Amino acid sequence: MNKKVICLFDVDGTLTKPRNIISDHMTECLLKLCANIPLAVVSGSDFQKVSSQIGTFVTEKFSYIFSENGLVVHSYGQKIKSTNIVEHVGEDILQRFINFCLQYMSNIWLPRKRGNFIEFRNGLINVCPVGRSCSQKERDEFAEYDAAFHNRLSNSFPLSLIVKLLNRWRYCNLSTCFTDSCTI
Repeated sequence: MNKKVICLFDVDGTLTKPRNIISDHMTECLLKLCANIPLAVVSGSDFQKVSSQIGTFVTEKFSYIFSENGLVVHSYGQKIKSTNIVEHVGEDILQRFINFCLQYMSNIWLPRKRGNFIEFRNGLINVCPVGRSCSQKERDEFAEYDAAFHNRLSNSFPLSLIVKLLNRWRYCNLSTCFTDSCTI
């Protein structure tokens, strides 16, 4: 096995469709590959979500799993390191940020809203206007709505939200990005 080469994969959109489980074919390919080359996964999701998507058996075969944007590191299924955003910016800033997002989203109208609009992870705050508890069908509908009306990019929603977030927290070393068709 070549120790100087490692294959690094993202989960959502690479090994799996976003928020879906890995196919049997992809699992077979990874198991064949890991016999010759060390494998690693990187994901914004937590280790439990990664495991549920690619399977516990597969996670134990990977040399490394960098979950929560690399803040939590597992090797062959065992946690070896972790840190979190609270240590980076502090509780006060996090609460102000979360409260701001919730207040902002409570004042917009969308065709559907479900629960879990804010998800706290070790390395990020996931803001999801439609709600992370939406079904796959509702996610797809939101993505179509967003594409048609540019909701996340319009002055009425996220661009203005993103500008406000960046202006308000620019000195706190926080950044904003689109992670998929439904989140900021």
